[in-house]
Amino acid sequence: VVDNFDDLVSPEPDGRDGKDPDEPLAGRSGVRAQVWHELVSRLSLDGPGAEYLEARGISRQLARALGVRYADPDTWRDALRHAWRTHGARSLDAAGVLGRDAAHEHVPHPGCYGGALVFTYSGGASPESLRFRNLDPDASIRYLSLRGPHNQPRVAYLSDLAHRPLLGASPGRALYVTEGEINALSLAAVGRACVGLPGADSWRPEWAYGFADFDRVVLLLDGDRASEQLARSILTSCSDLYGDEWTQRRVRPHLLTDGDGTILDANDALMGGSLEDLLRRAEDLSPRPE
Repeated sequence: VVDNFDDLVSPEPDGRDGKDPDEPLAGRSGVRAQVWHELVSRLSLDGPGAEYLEARGISRQLARALGVRYADPDTWRDALRHAWRTHGARSLDAAGVLGRDAAHEHVPHPGCYGGALVFTYSGGASPESLRFRNLDPDASIRYLSLRGPHNQPRVAYLSDLAHRPLLGASPGRALYVTEGEINALSLAAVGRACVGLPGADSWRPEWAYGFADFDRVVLLLDGDRASEQLARSILTSCSDLYGDEWTQRRVRPHLLTDGDGTILDANDALMGGSLEDLLRRAEDLSPRPE
């Protein structure tokens, strides 16, 4: 996340160098969570971040309560400096928040793109990962992740460590599975139980464990090939876990469309004022257990 490592502080304070990079993953996970927590704790949700969300129909109060923060370039850099002094360079590198040189164009440094929303994947406990929504309108990459495969989310967005939704869960209700944090926040804004997936290729079979208590599981798709493959992966996981009959009765891919047949995502529908009606239609069409 820092284009030039030497731009932070040099040399290492008191000879501290964080955790050894060859230490097993389980031994570093606690340090990574501490780094992420410390970074996020130095951020707030005001200014451009809150204005962007409110323009998309998501209140800053809801977003703030769900851990969304905004990082402008200076604030993010100051947070990195403080975390570096506390934990050392290798711990920050293990946590996926340090870039090694200017060639790393895709590292999640909000300062490279004029500011970003920061989403915490927490599982309702300590941070599991972070994701970033680039707010620079001219940027070619909108969503950014931490560096390193071991730093990618192990839980879906807005789910707990048992893969159940953090909000809106009650017996008999529908669960919505959608792509992206903004769409998940949009569903939360209208009181629906939901989880968000960090990309169409991010599905993990164990996430289907969170579906068990729901009469209906609605897969809100984008209508492209990647989403179709995602739906197939989810249906396969459900069949493997619960059986084909359970899956056929309860799990349904669904497209949100307007009156002209244009495919909408949840946030499009929220901004257009049609999300509640479209979700009620999806719930009426969804399979129900006998």
